[in-house]
Amino acid sequence: MPAYEILNLRFSAIAGAAVARRRFVKAGANDTAVQAGNGEAAIGVSINAPAQYEILEIVDGIALVEAGAAIEANAIVQSDADGKAVTRTDGVALGTALTSAAAEGELISIKTPGCAAASDFAPADAVADLVAGAADGVAASLATGVINDNNAITYFAQKVGEDGNDITIAHIAPGAGPAALDVVVDGTDIVVNLGVDGAGSITSTAADVIAAIEAEDAALALVRPVSSIAGNVTSTGAGTMVAMAKTALAGGVDSEGQECLVKVNELLASLRAAGLLAV
Repeated sequence: MPAYEILNLRFSAIAGAAVARRRFVKAGANDTAVQAGNGEAAIGVSINAPAQYEILEIVDGIALVEAGAAIEANAIVQSDADGKAVTRTDGVALGTALTSAAAEGELISIKTPGCAAASDFAPADAVADLVAGAADGVAASLATGVINDNNAITYFAQKVGEDGNDITIAHIAPGAGPAALDVVVDGTDIVVNLGVDGAGSITSTAADVIAAIEAEDAALALVRPVSSIAGNVTSTGAGTMVAMAKTALAGGVDSEGQECLVKVNELLASLRAAGLLAV
């Protein structure tokens, strides 16, 4: 799956030192922000490369981060000494890798924040996780097409959780034409019948398919189609689609809200045991 980003919050700060683009950043001295160090906490990801005392633009959500080493999809990540993403060892967990990186220097999609693993439980963590809104799950997704051919579409399940992994997409090219673009939904199966001309050649573009999905309520209730992004390159949607057999979305993870609730209950129990909470 190509790396992509879906940004949530965007904000800015004065850079306390030079910051590279696509790095984890942390709060610095005197209301500045600087690159995060090895295993350190972070407030977001840089999307520009300011010199010291220039404006640093910071984002969170699903953000593109430069990898400091090879990383597998679904790995929990932390910052290395240069603010790059690496597989977590003993540092602060900064998110989950939604895509993979084969080597240092590649851009990878990181979803942050996330609930701390149960093995990392500490009373403060339970409260901090909830305050950070870290109970979100991950929506299943499916990347199709080729970005450089401008026909790449990434489908995201509308709801987070493992149920999104049951959704399937098929791009079907009718054997004869002419035929118009059509979208058919059966349960969690979405079939996109691509438009073809009289010779049977596909005429539908990626932009056409995105518009058709968005116009079909049953399909839009299941998925949100977007033009794929890899690094600084975005598929324009002008490219002609290609047929694709029925393929399921993947990567959906249930909300960790229940895990956070368990942590809070553990916190309350520990406070009661210490005589610090009467009820």
